[in-house]
Amino acid sequence: MKRSDSERGSFRQNLIRIFSRTLMTSVIVITALGSLTWGFWALDQRGFFNLTQIEILVEEIPAQKAMLRTQVAELQKNIETLRGISLFKLPLAEVSNKLQAQNWIEESQVSRRWPETLRINLKPSKIYLLHISNKGFRPVIADGSFLAAVKPSEAPDVPHLRGAEFDTDLELRKSAVDIIKMIPERGKFALGAISEIHHDSKEGFWATLMGSQTKIKLGYEKVSLKSARINQVLTYLDQRGLNARVIDADLSQKVLVRLRKDP
Repeated sequence: MKRSDSERGSFRQNLIRIFSRTLMTSVIVITALGSLTWGFWALDQRGFFNLTQIEILVEEIPAQKAMLRTQVAELQKNIETLRGISLFKLPLAEVSNKLQAQNWIEESQVSRRWPETLRINLKPSKIYLLHISNKGFRPVIADGSFLAAVKPSEAPDVPHLRGAEFDTDLELRKSAVDIIKMIPERGKFALGAISEIHHDSKEGFWATLMGSQTKIKLGYEKVSLKSARINQVLTYLDQRGLNARVIDADLSQKVLVRLRKDP
């Protein structure tokens, strides 16, 4: 069915009207965006978006509090060089890469907080051991790597790692960390009760308890199971007022105890 001339004319007018409205809306939007862009540019030229606040938020690890305070202060000093730069021009990728290159930082996130703030969220690498040698107090992280040596006053509250062989043997340090990970955090035999870990090439890993200085032979394997047995033995000895000189837990079915004879 063919349209009449009047219908075709009305259809054209409607199209023209819709086109005009769309064009007008587009002009208004473009003008608004242009004004907004110019406004931001003008404010930026006046320094309104210049970096004046640097926030470094660190996930707290109580045992590493003193050391982290120093590390964060050093990081803050390095980041200060960015102060005064427009947030539009901040090299976030560069900052992120620098953070990731520091092995005391496990995870990091960098973001802008308009109009004048840079925020850095950090998750520190957990320290499992502190190696003490003539090279100083060096924290050991999960992969066995050393962090930079720290002052004794900043040393993390973790078991000490003793032995010159740990200086150059990364895999041995990693094995020591794996041993530590299998020791419980609570109980008579717990991480907080261990003063140091050392290694014997024939007998494996040994732990020394704080206070009593009891030596505990752990070996290399099934440390979680051995820890439970050691905890039972220590509880038994404590209830009877006995002190052990050596506890050999590196046996298949039992724990051998050598009592301390001196008072």
